[in-house]
Amino acid sequence: MNIVVNGVDLNAETFGSKSDPPVLLIAGVAPGFEDVFCERLAARSRFVIRYDIRDTGRSVSYPPGEPGYTLRDLVADAAGVLDAFDCETAHVVGLSVGGWIAQLLALDHPDRVTSLTLIAARSVAPGPVDPDLPDHDPELMREMMQAPEPDWSDRDSLVEHAHADARLFAAAAGFDEPVEQARAERLVDRTTNMKSALYNVASMNSGDRWRERLRDITVPTVVLHGTEDRFFPYGNGIALADDIPGARLVPLDGVGHELPARACEAVLEAVVEPTGVRSQDGTVLAVEKSGDGPPLVIVLGAFNSRATHADFAAAAAEHFTVYNYDRRGRGESGDAAEYSVDLEVQDLAAVLAAAGGEAAVFGYSSGAVLALRAAAEGLPISQLVLYEPPPADSGALAARLRELIADGRRGAAVELFQVSIGLPEELVVQLRDAPFRPGLEAMAHTLVYDTTITSESGVEYAAAVTVPARVLAGGASPSTLQESARAVADALPNGSLEVLPDQTHDVVAAVVVPELVRFLAT
Repeated sequence: MNIVVNGVDLNAETFGSKSDPPVLLIAGVAPGFEDVFCERLAARSRFVIRYDIRDTGRSVSYPPGEPGYTLRDLVADAAGVLDAFDCETAHVVGLSVGGWIAQLLALDHPDRVTSLTLIAARSVAPGPVDPDLPDHDPELMREMMQAPEPDWSDRDSLVEHAHADARLFAAAAGFDEPVEQARAERLVDRTTNMKSALYNVASMNSGDRWRERLRDITVPTVVLHGTEDRFFPYGNGIALADDIPGARLVPLDGVGHELPARACEAVLEAVVEPTGVRSQDGTVLAVEKSGDGPPLVIVLGAFNSRATHADFAAAAAEHFTVYNYDRRGRGESGDAAEYSVDLEVQDLAAVLAAAGGEAAVFGYSSGAVLALRAAAEGLPISQLVLYEPPPADSGALAARLRELIADGRRGAAVELFQVSIGLPEELVVQLRDAPFRPGLEAMAHTLVYDTTITSESGVEYAAAVTVPARVLAGGASPSTLQESARAVADALPNGSLEVLPDQTHDVVAAVVVPELVRFLAT
């Protein structure tokens, strides 16, 4: 379909249901995201929007050598495409030149981008590269410059030229001649002016540098780059991932400056997992959706990211559509400069919205208290399952942890919390050399968040929670945790307590998931 964006005609296509999270695909000049890729992405519950940037495909075309636009115009177009499909935000995927557009969309319109996937991209526009970035392969450039110019009026000549270009940009091995021949034919048949497509984007005004601004990108980002890319050599992908805070680099072994079928699965996984959800304050939360069935949101406690309970989420996904997320400041989720429990309530509201507007919630430890508070404030929670909401403390622990974090003493904060929950001091000392200790220190600042939440008892919120609720406690857990669980269950107007024999404060999927199924099915 043709849509009018910023006063020009752009060609766009969609795949999947508009009720699913939107994904915006931005390619460059060469064939990018094939129908089969878009269909596979849509099959993973995504609303896929693919469009032709100016001078490519069936979008507006300008005379060769006279691009009537700048790179920033193409960025504004991307935002306009989202507007045309009533999408406030989207997961944005940029390939090659589309990677420039995607980076600048995240920088200039940060409220429109939920997550970023960059394929075969680099952090500088055409022209001299930075000293630390590898430039185009000289042999590739020689071959391109020596290639004969096609007859721009002859389809067969244009197809031959496009096919030869694809061979130049591809890796040395794995080039599928019949497949690439068909792609070249489709490219020529759907492009208004091949000469404009090949020359205009390369000669447009790219405007100011943006590499130095990449540190301002806060959304979850994955950089995928072919190890045999001769146009933007692999070092560009390494540098791009280093320039964007928290970005993950995925090498595409044996892939050139292309998106062949053999690389599509890696790209699909990068786009779909994690899915980013934007909270009210703009913080993007990493959320994994899995399974099929009634929606269930998992809210974990201290020292936990979604990865630490992946086995529990997988077991639950056999019965529910599970939304397992990194609470702010953990894993791949973002954070804010200042913390308040209200922000975490807003985070849970955003995840519930992504889950369809209402869902059951499983809360563990401090996550159980957070879930109780959210339910008391009226969030659309259909049922609650709470595993050992801890008793309240005075708030002194949160204050001391805050001081240690401010002083840069993350290890001391970890150990203070471990002692506070009952670990013997000699064990705490032994755990200093544990392989998981660096991960605990990386999350140490979030201990302030957890202890701020638990400075108030779940009992204080329980009376205002009217939805069906089941409180679980381990029969082998400390008596303080069992007593706290019982007090919360007694205070819930529609609550009940189940003590699990021989269980501790650890969540064991084989024991807890059947309890979830029994209770949530009623």
